[in-house]
Amino acid sequence: MPTVRDFLSFDAFAEVASHYAISEIDEPWRRRARDLERRLLQPALNSFLRAMRAEGRLQPVDQRGHEIPLIENWNHFIAAPGGDEEDFALARVADWLTRRLFLGLRKAGQDGIDRMGPYYDSFTRLVDQGDFRWFDGMAEQLTCLRTDERFIADIQDWKFTVGTWKRGSHDLDPIQPTDAGTEVKVLPFEVKGTELLMADWFRIPGFTEALERGFERPSVNSTEGRERTTEFYASRRVISVCVGNSSPDVLESKDGLLSFGYVDDLLDVDPDLVSKGSICTDLWWVTALEKETLIDLVADGADRAEASSKVEEYLRSNEVVRVPVTPGTHYLYFSGDYDRFSEMFASPDVVGTSPPALFLLSPTELALKQPQADATNPRMR
Repeated sequence: MPTVRDFLSFDAFAEVASHYAISEIDEPWRRRARDLERRLLQPALNSFLRAMRAEGRLQPVDQRGHEIPLIENWNHFIAAPGGDEEDFALARVADWLTRRLFLGLRKAGQDGIDRMGPYYDSFTRLVDQGDFRWFDGMAEQLTCLRTDERFIADIQDWKFTVGTWKRGSHDLDPIQPTDAGTEVKVLPFEVKGTELLMADWFRIPGFTEALERGFERPSVNSTEGRERTTEFYASRRVISVCVGNSSPDVLESKDGLLSFGYVDDLLDVDPDLVSKGSICTDLWWVTALEKETLIDLVADGADRAEASSKVEEYLRSNEVVRVPVTPGTHYLYFSGDYDRFSEMFASPDVVGTSPPALFLLSPTELALKQPQADATNPRMR
């Protein structure tokens, strides 16, 4: 069976532990610690984990629909893709393990080099056995990117258990399954006029306050939080969808379907699509609404004429994409997991989108095919 001793010498262990023992943690200390970790500790952990994987000792973790970065990277490493992808995933796992090992290494360093032998023995035994109990050392919380829930990882014999703390026990309650971010969301959206204004956000005093009044804003770092935010805004007659730092183009088909996606070169776009403009997403959202709605929100029950003047001045002074539309019910197709939208969206009414869409706005309701996504596909984080 592999042992970490094959990859981490006593001298390397002692050098790292001695530095960790220094009590004054400042920027030079951090730089030196990172250098030692990257040169000595993490290469040893990486080589040991690769050896364990080669013997079939490491297994992927079922996240039950969740997306937890540490486990995503662990599963990606187990899948053995090779190359830079594998190196990246393994580096993230090694970073986490280094934090879990910090206190033990620091204690070894504080007792001095002459008494470090037993610490080296216990350290290498701990790594070989893969027993990183959550209640020993730092129980770092892990955040699910789909639901924003916090979990704890427990490792015994290099087998991961992910769950939540059970009061009065060292055992963890297992995570509950989730389907967050596994399907395309659909919202009907009423348009009264003939034009939508589009930007990342409308930075007019009073707009945000009026739009979000009464809304307990969830974390938009999670899939579920982004979806809830879009749903709430739509109830106020505002479309706002997270698209990341993509600055998408707005492309219109002959039947009025609007597709939002990044275009590297318009010459590569389907010639049947017309570009209506590009939206700079300094804020990682695309926001669309009618001018009358914008005026209503800026006025917020006060002088509408004054609000109208503020809106007109804002539109003259800022880049806003204006898209003609037909009055009536439109349908917003989106996902809080926006970079998977094009994988999840499938409709017999739409033959692909060029470029891959981040979300769609259709003047007619589209039929959707099910199932729409594989939520188990691991990603590097």
